[in-house]
Amino acid sequence: MEANQIFQNLQETQFLQKLSFHHKIIFIGEANTISYLQDFFYSNNDEPTNYYYNWDNSFQHELLIEPQHIINCQAVVVASINNEHKIFETIKNQFKSFNLKIPVLRLFTDVFVNLMSEQKLFQSSDYEIQLPQTAYAIITTPRSGSNFLCSILNSTNIAGYPKEHLRQASVAIAKYCQFDYTRLLEILMTYQVTPNSVFGTKFISHFLKDFQQTQFDFDKIFQLITKYIYLVRRDKIAQAVSVVVAQITNIWHIDNSNRQLDYQTKLQTIDIDEHLLEKVHRNYLSLEQGEVYLNQLFEKYRISPLRIEYEQLLDNKAEQVRKIFDYLSIEYSQENLSNLQSTFKKTGSSLSEQIISKYQEKYLGS
Repeated sequence: MEANQIFQNLQETQFLQKLSFHHKIIFIGEANTISYLQDFFYSNNDEPTNYYYNWDNSFQHELLIEPQHIINCQAVVVASINNEHKIFETIKNQFKSFNLKIPVLRLFTDVFVNLMSEQKLFQSSDYEIQLPQTAYAIITTPRSGSNFLCSILNSTNIAGYPKEHLRQASVAIAKYCQFDYTRLLEILMTYQVTPNSVFGTKFISHFLKDFQQTQFDFDKIFQLITKYIYLVRRDKIAQAVSVVVAQITNIWHIDNSNRQLDYQTKLQTIDIDEHLLEKVHRNYLSLEQGEVYLNQLFEKYRISPLRIEYEQLLDNKAEQVRKIFDYLSIEYSQENLSNLQSTFKKTGSSLSEQIISKYQEKYLGS
């Protein structure tokens, strides 16, 4: 896979955008990777102050970095789509032989991992792993209310910080760049925990399929994570409509008034026609297939998850969170249940209700 494709897959993490705020970095790697990074950072900085070196065979015999760049830089980052580990070992040994104390890092193995685990960016990710007492995953299909549930659990301060940690970015660099995704998961499980040693994450069905096709070691993942919450949405038609409306508006979550206003404006541009209803039906079937896939996964890996229904969560948040705490063996008080909050607002609308009604007329004859 080309460098531009890899970095496009990383776009949702804002990885390079966040790197662009840092200066005086020496990047070393293959020409296509370095060229992409150089173009990106030049376009995002008025006065670029990083240094770029194309890796070739001559680098294996001597350190071909200008002394002035070494004096000024804060870190050396090996940026390689093909094999950052090989280049890294060579450069690290060269710096060591010259007794240079500047950190030599890998773009994915160190810097990306530090970003994802919310550690300081320009340091080694060779952390001592300390797994939590409780590790769980919310497993579900798209638009099931999982962000709502994650946000509520976050507000308790005793249920980890559940969110989708492993997504398309991890799939892409694991598949094409020899990235150790299990190491990332272990580091997340070391640092992204609440004070009572609880880690939470989230897996969506279609990303799990992508992981499987990339030959992720599910045995290893399911050994690290021992508890599972299966979130389902009883109203599959409403769920399918939610998927389609999100795809059209490109607004998947509403967490502030400006986004709410933007969402309402975009809803006014949607026409309920045959094409839209067919799209809803395709997504309805896909959601059903997603649940079949998840149940097969549970059976294969002998997982007995706690089943939580989105509709019941809406009706009584405290009762459902209490069930989750009991299932996870988390000690809690009434205070942990008294102020359950979510930053996310429902995306349902009168338009959604109209689409549901038209869909039922067309496909259910009701």
